[in-house]
Amino acid sequence: MIIANRAPPRRPLVSVTAPASSTQVRIAFNADLVRQESLQDVRWMSIDDKHQRLTFISTPSREYQGPDDGYPLMPDGGQKKLSKTAGKVLYVPKDQFSMLARQAPRRYEPEIRPGRAGPEISINLGPAPAADSERVHRAYRDLDLHPVIAEAANKLYLDGHYANAIEAAIKALCGLVRLHSGKDLDGADLMKTVFSPKNPILRFNDFRDRSDRDEQEGFMMMFAGAVTGLRNPRAHKIIKDDPEHALGSIAQVSYLAKLLDDRAKKA
Repeated sequence: MIIANRAPPRRPLVSVTAPASSTQVRIAFNADLVRQESLQDVRWMSIDDKHQRLTFISTPSREYQGPDDGYPLMPDGGQKKLSKTAGKVLYVPKDQFSMLARQAPRRYEPEIRPGRAGPEISINLGPAPAADSERVHRAYRDLDLHPVIAEAANKLYLDGHYANAIEAAIKALCGLVRLHSGKDLDGADLMKTVFSPKNPILRFNDFRDRSDRDEQEGFMMMFAGAVTGLRNPRAHKIIKDDPEHALGSIAQVSYLAKLLDDRAKKA
């Protein structure tokens, strides 16, 4: 039997680039998306400023905003060497995008659904990252996050939804605590019940002396504090987190998740 190394399949993606030196926005459909959806004449675009959403369609719709002839979809020269089916690209005037304030390329996984004359392909632009966020995003990618926390937070964080990423990470942590403890509670009540220094369901040590009880109480407060200090405010009001604060918060939640797994294995 011969086992050959093969590159992982590329995902269908849409990339959006808004160079500061240009008056146009470059929107590119990669070759896999073109192949998967047999894109030929998808050259009309609806713009939803309120929800920061773009939808590409084959025929104009009531929501469509732009010139009568639409925007021509053309071969993407940057994709020609990647496959026999080249990617497609269109250029749109920047003034069509009141919500667009980014410079470097950003890549989006599209939502695809059947349309009247072909597929409708939508992307949510979301908030633009801060100018210095690329450095922080690289640092985030280098984190060795707990796999459950990474699954919950990664896409939200890298798409610039920092508050949502923190909230999702803590929800995932609560799920892990319920899984390991068997307690069907939530929030600070869950943490104080499971890690109580008086009668803990899950212990972080052998519970032999005052020092062990103090350690147990300290970790209980850390778990409860993650819920009350990080999740609850973001669940009840709109908070705009910056990427560096979100990185530190998610790293802390990941540490707690790893600590929990370690104690559960020793139990």
